[in-house]
Amino acid sequence: MNKGVHKYRNLISTLDAALVIIDDREGVASSSGAAKDSELVRVVELMKAASAFAVPVIVTTIDTEEFAGQVSELLLDLVRGSEVIQRSAANPWDDDAFRNKIHTVDRSRLVIAGRCTEVSVTFAVLSALEEGFDVYIVKDATAGTSQQHHETAIERMVQAGAVPVTTRQIIFEWQRDLGSEPGSQGSPPGKKSRQKKP
Repeated sequence: MNKGVHKYRNLISTLDAALVIIDDREGVASSSGAAKDSELVRVVELMKAASAFAVPVIVTTIDTEEFAGQVSELLLDLVRGSEVIQRSAANPWDDDAFRNKIHTVDRSRLVIAGRCTEVSVTFAVLSALEEGFDVYIVKDATAGTSQQHHETAIERMVQAGAVPVTTRQIIFEWQRDLGSEPGSQGSPPGKKSRQKKP
């Protein structure tokens, strides 16, 4: 792999990023079933990419009587249940365990996705920006309770300083070297590089 792939400040490196997944569980509504399914597919793609490229992943979900719900099984296949941070606060940043985990992984850039864009996702993004993190909101891996709520929340986060990105953008920024061997940091998850002819 090219040794210079991490040197560009404007590109997100695997060395300074963490992936944060918020409230991706069955009890959280989204604007439509199709939107929810699409968002979940993208979140799974991001988590697989993070695993392949050794990017820390932080998963949190709200767990109260009113908002109870199981974390999506597709996500539990990628992360141990004990690693999911359960909280009661609408803003993940108000939860000590979540905030401590963010600081423990010691990454300056947070790539954030999840459900209920207009509530917990927005609150976490605004709080992270206030603490000095670079924040990237993955638009196609988030879903609101309506399209209007989703788009308005995205606008507010962008105005506050968050950078909107897509799943495809993030994966290729982490990948960089398209010629890396499968399983290396430069190889996309689930893809095989072309074999060189002798």
